[in-house]
Amino acid sequence: MKFKIGIFCLIVLSNICFGQGSPLSETVPAKPKKADKGTYQFIVSAHDTTSIFTNDILVLIEALRDPLVVKYYDASPTVRVKIISLSEIRKRDFRPVPEIVVIKEE
Repeated sequence: MKFKIGIFCLIVLSNICFGQGSPLSETVPAKPKKADKGTYQFIVSAHDTTSIFTNDILVLIEALRDPLVVKYYDASPTVRVKIISLSEIRKRDFRPVPEIVVIKEE
């Protein structure tokens, strides 16, 4: 009887000491946050109406967002992105901006 208890304790202790951990205890990396529509604006030159915007740029926009200052990011020579600050977005009177604005260059 003591032999069986000893073996049982040995197995349990070895699992505790040398176990690799439960897969449930491992953390799963979070998906990057994408910018919400209306919190950024693509400013596109009139002669470039073929630009395609992917989800990757929405993740980049969110990463570049400043807590206090409106920022601008040059996505290409013909596309500039206006990134609204977090403080502006959180204001009660915040109104989402149009997603794309086409400007005429003179």
